[in-house]
Amino acid sequence: MKRLLASSLMITFFGVTFAVSPDAFQIEVSPSSFAVNQAVDFTIKAIKNKQVMKNYTGMVFMSVDGIAKDSASKLKLTDATISNGGILEMGLADQWVKKYTKGLLITKPGNFTVSVADFTQDTISWSTTVMVSSDFKAEVRNIQILSPSAWSEENQSTINVMATADTLPNARVQILLNDALAKETTTDANGLINDTISGLKVGTNVLQIKALSVTNEQVGSSEKLVFTYQGQSDNLLKSFTATPNQNLKVWNKVRFELTTEDNVSSAKLIFPDNKEYPLDKEKDGLFSKELMLTQTGSLDIASDLSAGPTLSKKYDKMLTLEVADNTQIWEVKIQALTTLAGAIQLDWKVIGWSSPAYAIQYGLTKDDLVGTAITKETTATLSGFTYGKDYFFKIQPLNIQNIADGLPSDVLEFTMPIASWTGPNQTALSASGLEMTPDHPTAALPTCIVKNIKVSTQKIGNKYYLVRNKIENATKYLVYKSDFADNSDKSFLGETELTRFEYPFDKTSKEDVYAYYTVEALCADGNKAVLTEAQKVKVGPVEDMMLILTLTMLGYLIYRLYSYREE
Repeated sequence: MKRLLASSLMITFFGVTFAVSPDAFQIEVSPSSFAVNQAVDFTIKAIKNKQVMKNYTGMVFMSVDGIAKDSASKLKLTDATISNGGILEMGLADQWVKKYTKGLLITKPGNFTVSVADFTQDTISWSTTVMVSSDFKAEVRNIQILSPSAWSEENQSTINVMATADTLPNARVQILLNDALAKETTTDANGLINDTISGLKVGTNVLQIKALSVTNEQVGSSEKLVFTYQGQSDNLLKSFTATPNQNLKVWNKVRFELTTEDNVSSAKLIFPDNKEYPLDKEKDGLFSKELMLTQTGSLDIASDLSAGPTLSKKYDKMLTLEVADNTQIWEVKIQALTTLAGAIQLDWKVIGWSSPAYAIQYGLTKDDLVGTAITKETTATLSGFTYGKDYFFKIQPLNIQNIADGLPSDVLEFTMPIASWTGPNQTALSASGLEMTPDHPTAALPTCIVKNIKVSTQKIGNKYYLVRNKIENATKYLVYKSDFADNSDKSFLGETELTRFEYPFDKTSKEDVYAYYTVEALCADGNKAVLTEAQKVKVGPVEDMMLILTLTMLGYLIYRLYSYREE
């Protein structure tokens, strides 16, 4: 019953399915006769065609059944302790012969049946009989420590521990350092231990390994092994490099790299202004960081290393860097000019040394700045840009040979606004002091330039019109309507070649209603010019209020006369 319950639970939660099944299982309990509360070993095998099935993987359930002598009652679940609660998993590494050291313990005397069965097919099973007496005598098996050696001298704070316990495979073990638990682990299938521990104290140290049963009973132990730990030197730093370390200028980036003893837990650099920069730990014994130089002159770089809570060391003047002043472009401003067709003005500031010249790079995309203008000033005027287009600009400091030298500005985007200039069209111009490349853009201005055009409303007969002045070189006018002044819901209403446009009017409205209209001119070259901002227009009701009042009073008088005659 216990096996069936556990099997159903495992299938429910884990969905275990095996492709190949054995013919049977074998279980061996060693010894087969033992005392109550005495942990014993057991071994499980999968059998196929009367041979051990070495390529089988899966899970089995192990249980103990029978009548206890002391109570003449059936053995309870709590009367037997089995490794992993009786749920045992086997893998290819076990070759389907797996031994559990001290994995079975029974607390009641009697003759009991120990059974093992496949989870998915409970007909595939095996059982054996054990005899449990009332007498108990614990057996403690030997564990041999292979490393470190007795009375050896260790220089590292973390050491490797190797041991063998061939009679204790897959056993739970504790590694004790100076009578305190340093680590808990398990032996492998051959009873081997290979692990590391830390926390050594300077001087004499004592190492011991113990094996425990499923009920924490000691079933194995090594002799106490004595060794010494000399401790590490307080010289924690091995090397320090900076890349690059020559021809440096302020704002340059430098990669700093420190190699240290493996026990160093943290490292930081200290600059002359006492500003500290924690380094990134890449691995044991290696710290690094890329930093931007923000100071000029001779910079003495120091460091501070820490190894654990008690050991730290500061290293003064590990390296001296010579950092020259640099040029950096700052606060670039771009604005369109109203006094020159298709023209813009650029202004910028310089941090550090002034440069003999500056390159203004520009283009239609951020990654393709094809045009260049060179100037000796920190201001420049360029012309020939198309209204309504987006342009990208970058300012680069140059040396006396017109080679880039210093940190450029960010790439800035600028949209040439709709022209408000009304002068004659001009071709691309070069401002004084500028050397222009052939890639300079050509000016392209709208053929119909409008300014301060008034739009009014007018009633002609029973119709209502938007009326405007005639625009030179305009082929037609486009009318848009919105319910809001910001044109957030602007919709196209219609077009006309005339200077007036009939707009809809609601004569049935019982209160004043307004709408907003925007008019555009379509120029001969296909460009559009906005004539006005949104124009607020009354769209209902249209009737004169005095007429409405007169009609209302007349109706009231007729009503009173009618009422008087009825009286």
